[in-house]
Amino acid sequence: MNNRTILNVAFPFAKVTEKTAGGAEQILQELDKAIISSGNCSVVLAQKGSSVEGELIECDCEYGVIDEIYKAETHKKYRSIISGIIRERKIDLIHFHGLDFVEYFPSGQFSSLVTLHLPVDWYKGKCFSIRGIHFNCVSRFQFNSWEKRISGRASVIENGVNIPEKISCRKSGAYTLSMGRICPEKGFHLAIEASKRAQKPFVLAGKVYPYEGHIRYFQKKILPAINSNECLFVGEAGTEEKEWFLNHAYCLLVPSQVEETSSLVAMEAMANGVPVIAFKAGALNEIIKHGENGYLVNDEKEMAEAILEIEKIDPERCYSIAKENYSVTRMTSQYLQLYEKIIEG
Repeated sequence: MNNRTILNVAFPFAKVTEKTAGGAEQILQELDKAIISSGNCSVVLAQKGSSVEGELIECDCEYGVIDEIYKAETHKKYRSIISGIIRERKIDLIHFHGLDFVEYFPSGQFSSLVTLHLPVDWYKGKCFSIRGIHFNCVSRFQFNSWEKRISGRASVIENGVNIPEKISCRKSGAYTLSMGRICPEKGFHLAIEASKRAQKPFVLAGKVYPYEGHIRYFQKKILPAINSNECLFVGEAGTEEKEWFLNHAYCLLVPSQVEETSSLVAMEAMANGVPVIAFKAGALNEIIKHGENGYLVNDEKEMAEAILEIEKIDPERCYSIAKENYSVTRMTSQYLQLYEKIIEG
């Protein structure tokens, strides 16, 4: 791919920064870097306050709680901005990352790609009636779930993370760890319960986004458990902070309550030699090799039992699985090839 201009359109309600908890935003950041480093032009539409290496076009939206009125106003702004961009300049391909992309998908003829970062049932059915869209699934599990709806116009490019040249010499960690968006589907209250059962301190890193359901979940399920000795909430964590927390963790806990399409946090943990204990939810069944890089469990009771067995997992094996399968370099290279294939038709 050479001398192309790619417009990446971020989910409107999360900033694209190195601290963002969302996987879609992390993938977009890596694609932006890869487009620039390959000698092409990267344009990114994202929430005001985002940070990218290419050209950033900001959508200035002030909000408190993200309700339906705010969503409608933001979607209208996004539609207007995107229409203006494709009217005023030559864009070779538009890459959408948001769950709600159909709400601001512009009219006209242009090459387009939608990466499906979230579970099947979360997308509106009319998404699949728009002609000409190419879809990318982020795991084989997700593709198998979507195949009937997007047959013939879908690919699979699995997510990837930065892999260090080697992992640091790990000692037994000081705590169990969970990281990500603080919301009901992530089930972090169950990680707290499992850590208590195993008598291990627990650290939670992430952000509570201003949705009513997320705020309520944090206030009722997480906040009452937080104390300085057994359960610590540290807020959002950037790249260096995540690495620090991972390097001092006993293991990563991923008690997902939905069929996960991927898990960047599990990949990041493995890349740092940290074993993962996860519920048997969607693509986690593909990422976690039971007994090799962690354990797959059914509930918080089994998770607690697995915590006590985690020293049997070899950190070097965790690292090698990540290096072999989940490199960000592999991911971005495949996306650049896909861009060119779609543009050339």
